Amino acid sequence: MRTVAAAAVLALIGAAPASAVDATSFRWQRTLETEGGLSAFEPDGPMYEHAAVGLVDLRVLDARGRQVPWRQRSVRGDERLQAAELLNAGTQGAAVVVLLDFGPERVVRERIHLDVPQEPFVGRAEVAGSDDRKTFTRLSSTAIYDVRGATRAVSTTVVFPQSDFRYYRVRATGVKEIRGATAEAVAAAGAPVRRRADVTVRQEARRTVADADVRYRGLWVHELRFASSTRSFDRPVTVDGSMDGRSYFPAGGGRLYRFGEAGETTLPLQSRYRHLRIRIENGDDEPLADLRITLHSYREYVLLAPGYAPPYRVLYGGPPVRPEYDFARQPEVRGEPAAAVLGPERRNEAFAPPADTRSFAERRPVLIQVALALAAGALLAGGFLALRRRTGE
Repeated sequence: MRTVAAAAVLALIGAAPASAVDATSFRWQRTLETEGGLSAFEPDGPMYEHAAVGLVDLRVLDARGRQVPWRQRSVRGDERLQAAELLNAGTQGAAVVVLLDFGPERVVRERIHLDVPQEPFVGRAEVAGSDDRKTFTRLSSTAIYDVRGATRAVSTTVVFPQSDFRYYRVRATGVKEIRGATAEAVAAAGAPVRRRADVTVRQEARRTVADADVRYRGLWVHELRFASSTRSFDRPVTVDGSMDGRSYFPAGGGRLYRFGEAGETTLPLQSRYRHLRIRIENGDDEPLADLRITLHSYREYVLLAPGYAPPYRVLYGGPPVRPEYDFARQPEVRGEPAAAVLGPERRNEAFAPPADTRSFAERRPVLIQVALALAAGALLAGGFLALRRRTGE
């Protein structure tokens, strides 16, 4: 009888659709208004705040409970990524140095994605460009990192002012090797839009400090733009980032410069921190007059496959396991997607927290510390009494 029951259970499991999703595993849910064809929506601050990094825990269900396949889409033209040929890779002291060759075609670039070992590190990458491999122009110095804790923050992209050099020399600290590099053409990119942020500026000794809060964690910031009535300047700037406003980590930097021309000065960035602390080194010069700092980012969308029955339900805040869809692996998706309307964020009332599998000591560290302290006190008291008996004799 048990054998028959077990066989029946296995048969039911085998008959269950592979696309089935346990909705009780997700903390947050949204409605999504769409007509069911090829459509797209733009993730907002609450979604980036509560979803896993890279939206790997995002699931979209149609009216029949089927998973709606999706893929991320950026207006920056990531499909035009080009791999570089690595030349003269080696080390100089504690730094890894490589020469990248992107070929003879003139292509404007502003960032290079480095392929480095996936392990915790904090370092900095300096990039210089050249057309003849003899004379190099220093372009920028960017913080790179893989910081792991309660959440993981990773940035291995070097950003720099728009350039069309053939060769780029990268000198990186904190990593063991650079195994490859890719870059995208700026010509394929859409214009970045201004990111809402609260920015305050204060003056310190020989330095201007600005604090920016984008209000949510996980939102991209790709550019910092500086406007000032000072007509000529050339000053170092560093950027640190924080998720909680207390612990800060290197996020970027470079130089702000303008020579007798009005307009904005742009500093490329690659940040998903909520808080940014920007330090401009003034030296013995006056602070930049009428300084205004704005944050900008490229828009990103979630593209949904056609052929599913609306209304849709969006789930996230669950197991950080990226789904695998044929739709996401297609080289190109033809057609202009319709705009899907994302409803307000709500808690999923069906959410069931996973069982706590930690040991008693892991779940009650304070009690263990108290018990150890009491045990230590008892040992001290016993030793003291034993010492008194001996001296009394």
